[in-house]
Amino acid sequence: MSFIDRLLPAPAGGGFSMDGYWVWGGSAICGEDGRYHLFASRWPKRYPFFEGYIIASEVVRAVSDVPTGPYAFQEVVLSPRGEQFWDGRMTHNPTIHRMGDNYLLFYIGATYGGGVPDPEVVAGKKFPQKDESYSSIRIGLATSTSVYGPWRRPDHPALEPREGRWDGSVVTNPAPCLTGDGSIYLYYRSNTPDGLRIGVAMAKGLGSPFSRL
Repeated sequence: MSFIDRLLPAPAGGGFSMDGYWVWGGSAICGEDGRYHLFASRWPKRYPFFEGYIIASEVVRAVSDVPTGPYAFQEVVLSPRGEQFWDGRMTHNPTIHRMGDNYLLFYIGATYGGGVPDPEVVAGKKFPQKDESYSSIRIGLATSTSVYGPWRRPDHPALEPREGRWDGSVVTNPAPCLTGDGSIYLYYRSNTPDGLRIGVAMAKGLGSPFSRL
């Protein structure tokens, strides 16, 4: 049978939602407790969907006894921590994996100066924090020995843009592949004058730097 023939209907009332928030990019894993933990992005609905995530997204965790949900909100995992940090004002796009005794939480983060703009300003779609935050997006990797945390949040990104190269504008949308030998392949997206492009980097193991392939 093909994949589409094996795909079952999604149950009504499953998944994860939160009143007053946009919820995006869920990534689930079975934790050490045998329950299913969903890591997702959320940001307030008082901001427009596309502009709002750039300035106000944060990564949260929800839990369910079954993989299809419904999931119940548990906590904010990656909250704002100050504009002096590379991921201090926005975290987004989580993807959760397990390698041995460690949980690996890949995500994107960004920062910008000043306060969070008012919703009326953001609704106008042109405001300085938008460009400042988007241009600072980098890929991060937080780790923990428990799905409940605490999470070791990096002082530096796992992957950054390369000035003057095809991926010099931004690196985003991390899609890691963990291999049997301990190496990690990290697929990612960047923007070029000719459109969006996908690249891949590789680390020889957890804690090793990523190099482009």
